[in-house]
Amino acid sequence: NDKDLIVEVEGRIDTLTSAELESQLNDEIGDISSLTLDFEKLEYMSSAGLRVLIATQKK
Repeated sequence: NDKDLIVEVEGRIDTLTSAELESQLNDEIGDISSLTLDFEKLEYMSSAGLRVLIATQKK
């Protein structure tokens, strides 16, 4: 049973918002087979945001 998840990321992902992104992703990725992150509306991502992406990819 394949479950694909698309997450739209908007605004800024930095040290102030990366924990929220990480929490939301962790809540959603339980039993999915594919995760797509849509950055079309993303304005900025710091290294804190990149850390969240790498940690999520490893799960």
